[in-house]
Amino acid sequence: MRKKGFTLIELMMVIAVLVILGVIVMLIINPAEKLRETRDARRLDDYAKIHSAIAQLVARVGGSLDYNGPYHSGDCSGGDNTVYVSVPKVGDSCPSELPALPEGWHYNCVSKENLQKVDGSGWLPIDFTQVSPPPLSILPVDPVNDAASGRYYTYTCSSFELSCDLESEKYSELEKNDGGDDDDLYERGSDLTISPALGIEVTTKDATDVEASSATLNGSLDDLGPATNVTAYFYYGDSSPVQTADPACEQPMSAPGDFSCVVTNLTPGTTYYFRACAKGTISGEVREFCGVEKSFPTLVATGGLKGYAWNDSIGWISFADTINGCSPSSSAQTDHLTGWACNPNEAEIALDCETTPNGNICSQSNFRVNRDPATGILSGYAWNDSIGWISFNSETAGGPACDPSNGYGQGEYCVYIDQNGMFHGWAWNDYVGWITFNCEDLQQGATENCATTGCDNPPCTDFCASCSDYKVYIQL
Repeated sequence: MRKKGFTLIELMMVIAVLVILGVIVMLIINPAEKLRETRDARRLDDYAKIHSAIAQLVARVGGSLDYNGPYHSGDCSGGDNTVYVSVPKVGDSCPSELPALPEGWHYNCVSKENLQKVDGSGWLPIDFTQVSPPPLSILPVDPVNDAASGRYYTYTCSSFELSCDLESEKYSELEKNDGGDDDDLYERGSDLTISPALGIEVTTKDATDVEASSATLNGSLDDLGPATNVTAYFYYGDSSPVQTADPACEQPMSAPGDFSCVVTNLTPGTTYYFRACAKGTISGEVREFCGVEKSFPTLVATGGLKGYAWNDSIGWISFADTINGCSPSSSAQTDHLTGWACNPNEAEIALDCETTPNGNICSQSNFRVNRDPATGILSGYAWNDSIGWISFNSETAGGPACDPSNGYGQGEYCVYIDQNGMFHGWAWNDYVGWITFNCEDLQQGATENCATTGCDNPPCTDFCASCSDYKVYIQL
């Protein structure tokens, strides 16, 4: 009689049961957690070995130990504001992924070749070879030993403190019950308060809503670490690195999140530098942490033009006020001037062929007064039907380049707009001569200005128009 085998349904049921049992076993065993526990057990064993080796060395050298070793200047009795880490150098520097330290602190890393040496040139700077045999033959390093993951060993001296980040659930409570001042790190040593707090993390974000004289600074508080409340704020200024100054927009924060600050009264066309910071009380001490410095350029000043220019032959040139029935309409854009100015004798002076009193005439005559956004120097031509072309820059007219920052050389002239929107310098017309835009400027070839010599002392008389206070400027 033939024996009957398993049916397909029975086989599938057996396989399903085995799969379920396998999942249950995996959940119970949790191999990923077991690996974390194994790594943590090694970390605890490593720290026990290092702690024991330092204790033996202290006893064998008679109680006086150089805690920062022979390769670092000075002793460490008062601390050296250095965090020695077990990750190797990247090039000539410590890995950039290491968290920011408080002001005045720095990291120390060594090459991969020296990492585990015990003569003081390894990642831990103590020289264990000063006694024979040394209590350690090789320096332990973290099982992961990677800056980006946060898994590495650190050492800080005054006496000494070792710290690392345990990763398993089984050992996590040790971080809270090790007697140290950081509940997120496992700490071991003779003084568990000397390591700087590494928990407050701040990021500087890009500035937004940047205008000529204002901007919004942005940052984020990413982690309060051991602090329960912090004060977030910004440092900013027009030089780098940002100098310590009164913080702007201080604001209390008790949880991670974004923060911002609107700053005003900035100088147009200027690069500003800033960083987001936060400070909090950790282990009874107020400590400050800052994000990486960023920068932004304010926009150049733009807007409607105001005021008067002057020429000895035709007199006042108005950029805003109606004069002898002529109504100006002029403005400064980022890279050029628009509209027209007015003279009581010669009527409109067009600054841009697209925006003349008669509309766009560029197809007949293509001209414009251009503006360099970086320097504020103007170039190109304006036009008047009676006196013709008005040149704003000697280089445009085929002469030498104009650089007001270095003074005016022979044959140089130009008009420029400073960071506050004020016009300076001279334009030239072959028929009427110099047109000056600011009474305080020196006349071509003069050595003193109107403000210091008075109108009775030439050559100021020729262009100061009886000492009238005039200038052309952008209305900000």
